[in-house]
Amino acid sequence: MRAVAAWATLLLLSCGSSEGGPGPSDGGLGGEDAGPNDTGPLDLGFVDGAVPNPVEVGTGVDGFVPLADGALIELSQGPQGGGRLMGFHIWGAVKVRGFAAQGALVRFRYLSLPDRAAIGIQERMVTLQPDGDALIAYGFATRLNDCCEILEQRIVMRVEVEDRNGMMGADEREVTTPGACIDNTTQQDVCP
Repeated sequence: MRAVAAWATLLLLSCGSSEGGPGPSDGGLGGEDAGPNDTGPLDLGFVDGAVPNPVEVGTGVDGFVPLADGALIELSQGPQGGGRLMGFHIWGAVKVRGFAAQGALVRFRYLSLPDRAAIGIQERMVTLQPDGDALIAYGFATRLNDCCEILEQRIVMRVEVEDRNGMMGADEREVTTPGACIDNTTQQDVCP
């Protein structure tokens, strides 16, 4: 949403005229024009020309841990029991900036590659917790439809966030899964 506002501001600034009327230096609002040589940089808060993403997907049971593309992710067996079908999950966490803390809808989608078919989905309404200049939520145990189908593969961990004011954002990372789904009781792989 901020990126859209920044681009709209940039568009407005480029639409002004420098011929005696409102010009580019005042955003077309009728203020003093600095003249035709006013070509100084416009600071929209971007780093190296990139649009900052206000949402970051991560992992974590009791805090936010950032993820790098290609990271090896852990498959965890949940206390609900079950074997390969809905018995394992991947911990998810999210960090946001500029969102309202109360009443945020957070949706994790884990997707297979290359078809991006859903292999796990979880959605929760949460109160985001402060963490420095950001807000975080963690401990999302998104269950996998079948952990054996994704062993030793790259998958997508995607998070989507919408706050109560309608601000939305998303982020995703390609991560790598391990080679086994280990049962906590038997310490054996549940996959054939």
